Amino acid sequence: VKYYGEWMREKARQRIGHLYPQVDLPKEYGGGKATVVAWIWARTVPSPDPAFSNVHVPIASSFLLSSKSGKEVWIEPIVDKQAKAITYRIRRGGSKAEILAAKEGTKAGRGANFRCIMSGTAITMDHVRRTAKTGLGQQLIAIVAEGKSARNYLAPTQEHYRIAKSAQPSWRPDLTISPDRRAFTPPDYGMDTFGDLFTDRQLVALNTFSELVQEAREQIEGDGLAAGLSPDSIPLKDGGQGAKAYAEAVSVYLSFAVDRLADAGSSIATWSSSEFIRFTFARQALQMTWDFAECNVLSDSTGNFMGAVDWVWKALTGLSPNASGNEIQHDAQNVIFPGGAIISTDPPYYDNIGYADLSDYFY
Repeated sequence: VKYYGEWMREKARQRIGHLYPQVDLPKEYGGGKATVVAWIWARTVPSPDPAFSNVHVPIASSFLLSSKSGKEVWIEPIVDKQAKAITYRIRRGGSKAEILAAKEGTKAGRGANFRCIMSGTAITMDHVRRTAKTGLGQQLIAIVAEGKSARNYLAPTQEHYRIAKSAQPSWRPDLTISPDRRAFTPPDYGMDTFGDLFTDRQLVALNTFSELVQEAREQIEGDGLAAGLSPDSIPLKDGGQGAKAYAEAVSVYLSFAVDRLADAGSSIATWSSSEFIRFTFARQALQMTWDFAECNVLSDSTGNFMGAVDWVWKALTGLSPNASGNEIQHDAQNVIFPGGAIISTDPPYYDNIGYADLSDYFY
C-alpha cells in the first residue's frame, strides 16, 4: 500500500505539481525556497457600507495562526480607506488585546454575523446569505511553509493567488447536499452541491488521485504477474487469489486514502492554531466555515496524501494476518447467529445523525 501510494504521489507530482509551487522565504527565514504546507483563505462579501460597496471584506472566524504561548503568530489586515484596499501581513507576538482580537477574526456574534473591517459596519447573516446567492468571494490571507524547526508564516502573494485560481477541474460533483439544516448548513450560503465544498485546485487534486487509483490497479496486477501470482481472472468478490484479486484489494486500500484526502482537502477544513489542518468532519455534520485551510496534498506535512496512506497502512497492520470472514447484515429482530459470529451494533440515533447523507460526501 505504501509503495503504490508513493507511486501515485510521484505520478500526481508530474501532472499537477505546477499547481503547488514553493514559496520564496524572506531573509529573516534564511532566504531560498520552501514547500508550502497550506494556503489560508477567508471568504469575502461586499462591504454593506454604501461608501465601500465595491470592496470585498473578509468574514473570518479567526486570524490566529499559532497560539503557542509567547510565540503567537497572527494575520493583521491592513486597511487603506483612501485606496479602498485591504492587504494582509504576518505579525508575531503582540499584546493580549491584539492576540484576543486576532483570535476573534471579524466575528461579531454567533452564526454568520461579522463586522466590516473597512467601515466598522455590521455584516448581518441576511447580508451574507444575499451575497451567497451569487457566490461568496475568496481571498488568500496567509501562506504556511515548512521550516527547519517550526512553521514559517508568510504574507500572501499575487503569484500564489493566480496559480490557485488557474486550476480547472475536469469534473465537479453535482450531487445535491441534504436539505437537513441541522447537520448540513453550507447550502444556506450558496453551496448547494458537494462540488461547491471544494476549491478548483482541490477538485483537480482529488480527480487526479481518483484516476490514479485506477491506473495503480493495472500497475499492481502487472507487478503481481511478474512476481509469480496466479494469472486467473477471478475477481476479489468471487474469492479470487491471483494477481487480479490482489490488485483489486490494494486499490481498495488506496481508495480509502483518497477518502481521507477528501476529508482534509475541502474548503470546510480549517487551520488550527495548534498548527495543523482541522479536517472537514470535526464532528458528524457538514458545518459552514468562513476561513479555511487548503493543504498541499503533495507535501510531507499536515493533510498530505502520503499521510492518508500511512493511516490506512497503520490500520491494516493492526489486523490479524490470518483473519478472514464475511460481513452479513441482518434484521436484529429475527437474526439467527451462527457459531463464532461477531456482532456489531450501533446505538439508535434515529435521525439525529444522517449517516447516509454524510456518506454521500465520500461517494
